[in-house]
Amino acid sequence: MRKLFFIVALLAAPLTWAASEVVLVSGVKGAVTLEAIGIPKTPLQPFLRLKAGDRLNIPADGQVSLVYFDRGRQEIWPGAAALLIGEQESQKVSGNAEAQFKQLPPQVTKQMQRSTPAPDGKVGAVLLRENADGKVGAVRLRSIGPIDAMTKLENTYKELRASAASADIEPELYLLAGLFEQREYLRLEKEMERISSAFPDDESLKVLRKLYSRAIANARQAGQ
Repeated sequence: MRKLFFIVALLAAPLTWAASEVVLVSGVKGAVTLEAIGIPKTPLQPFLRLKAGDRLNIPADGQVSLVYFDRGRQEIWPGAAALLIGEQESQKVSGNAEAQFKQLPPQVTKQMQRSTPAPDGKVGAVLLRENADGKVGAVRLRSIGPIDAMTKLENTYKELRASAASADIEPELYLLAGLFEQREYLRLEKEMERISSAFPDDESLKVLRKLYSRAIANARQAGQ
């Protein structure tokens, strides 16, 4: 009997299971914890998608970076603080921390939503199908877009990078997500090398590199 495995959402819109996922954790520093509805308190992992109603606890030496998909809202929260994730922005429940806010273009945050790999392995617009012989095939759920997609991706990245702070990794997240969506795996691997060298102390990027390595291996195995 064939088994179906879904890897992230459709390129055009999130799948039903992801309908209430409103924000991407784009960076974590320190022992930040997550309290999700019906789930015991757990360490917060970078690149999780969070839902409205989730709670974050940031210690005094911690920090969390969040990107809201629909509004293009980027938030950077230092500790100490307790946050409640909302539909369009976070609410500070307790603590003295003051957040930094920045507006990103919605198309940028949507790109991150579609193609940034999650800790559970979901990424891309591919439906993987395990055949009776154990081999993995794939059915693409949507075409990769217009032929000028790469030019648009690179130009948008340059604009983001030029206006971002030197320590801001969101432009890099956008570039990597776009390269994965366009199946530019060799370029993605080279960019990941460059980014890792540029941000050697960023633990979240070390996690992201592992996630993309797994996602690329899965896509290649599936013939994508």
